[in-house]
Amino acid sequence: MNPKLLCLLFLLFPVFPTGEGALHAQTEPGPVGRLDREKWKLLTEDLNYPVPAAFVEEEVFEEDPEETNRWLLFFKILAVLFVVGVMAFVIRQLMSGEGFFRPRNRKFDKGLQIKLEQIEANLPDANIPDFVQEALQAGDYKMAVRLHYLGLIQLLAQKQWLDWKREKTNGDYLREVRTRPVYEGFREATLVFERIWYGDRRLGANAYRKIAAQFADLQQIIKTS
Repeated sequence: MNPKLLCLLFLLFPVFPTGEGALHAQTEPGPVGRLDREKWKLLTEDLNYPVPAAFVEEEVFEEDPEETNRWLLFFKILAVLFVVGVMAFVIRQLMSGEGFFRPRNRKFDKGLQIKLEQIEANLPDANIPDFVQEALQAGDYKMAVRLHYLGLIQLLAQKQWLDWKREKTNGDYLREVRTRPVYEGFREATLVFERIWYGDRRLGANAYRKIAAQFADLQQIIKTS
């Protein structure tokens, strides 16, 4: 018999003692050895015998650096687009003068909304009373209140107590008239306007008349101051 084959059989099927010694050997197993890969190759180089599974190296999957870089670049672009979107939203809100958490305005008349944008773009020359009457005919009391408030700003700009600019906020105007005698009245009118315009509630005819009277009184004070 081939000597290498014989050695191989001894490695795979070791001879155990029989009888009591065999029982003792079976009940008290010693440490289990592990076949050496290099020894296995030496013994089986002339034999056509498959390599035991214990010697088969597991396949190692390595990550593709280029694929990883592509994903990193993708998520970086998403993060940049998100930041740019948030910044654009913040800038738009600041320029519009509206708060971030205020509910959107509910307009009853689309045509009046278009005219309101034209009025705000040309406030110094706008004929506010005519537009107030148009809003009242349409039953849009909230729009009428906004027009009354624009009328106050128009008068204050004519008195040169504030510098009107469309992108300014109501807080900007309040700071400009802080030293004027109508400051308290204008501050109260601003609070009323913001509760009505940005508030999510309907305004009836009776409530509107009280507000319109308050605004009319303040207009008269501005004119005579």
